[in-house]
Amino acid sequence: MLRFLTAGESHGPGLVAILEGLPRGLSVDAAGVSAELTRRRGGYGRGARMAVEQDEVEILGGVRHGRTLGSPVAMLIRNTEWPKWETIMSPGPGEGGKEVTRPRPGHADLAGMIKYGTDDARDILERASARETAARTVVGYLCRSLLEQVDIDILSHVVSIGDIQAKTQLPTPDDRPAIEAWFASQLVIFPPDRPLADFELPAAFATADWASYPYAFLAVSEVGEDRGFAAVDKYYRLIASGTSFSAAFTTAFGISPDDFYTAFESHLESLSG
Repeated sequence: MLRFLTAGESHGPGLVAILEGLPRGLSVDAAGVSAELTRRRGGYGRGARMAVEQDEVEILGGVRHGRTLGSPVAMLIRNTEWPKWETIMSPGPGEGGKEVTRPRPGHADLAGMIKYGTDDARDILERASARETAARTVVGYLCRSLLEQVDIDILSHVVSIGDIQAKTQLPTPDDRPAIEAWFASQLVIFPPDRPLADFELPAAFATADWASYPYAFLAVSEVGEDRGFAAVDKYYRLIASGTSFSAAFTTAFGISPDDFYTAFESHLESLSG
């Protein structure tokens, strides 16, 4: 019987995946695991966080010279953004910053706060996060490697959503190379190969340039963390009142758009390592 366990928070030092029950002698290598994690980061609808994370994998136990030992396999996936969160997510005693007391609609925040008796949603949302699926991807890679030993291949496809049926021919294992190539083409990696100024509003949205989304997501997070989300709220209220983009940005955040672009480019480079 196979049994797995994951641990770690979205903005903590990293995620740990432990899988018990694999037989001895199964071939495992960090490069193969990394390839699976790269597949997870690609594709339509992926969030900006996946473009930032490097998903560096370290095998902690259960593998020797590229083969499983028969004991539990443990792997660590380090979080690229950990240096920015060392104070807020420190495992040591002390205060880590302002609590998150407003649960997000549609998330596990409120249910978790009630279940565990906490007023700080941070304790819940850090675990109930899509980032945790990176650890599950590692487990899936190991299980798929086991199935390959008995000539079992897996390929998934959305057949229907409610009453909407897929009209295309369903893929087969022979289509895997083309699918993998498509995933690779959709992957966005920082640092960007286009200047941030290329995405200046409103032109980016007028041309429906989907690549602007990761930049916008990270930019809002950056100004929100540095200047407070009250400033973000002020910015949108100024825009709604008819204030120009440049004037609203400067008034709300205390920095001109051009100066912010320069600082943000440096921030993206730091995220890329």
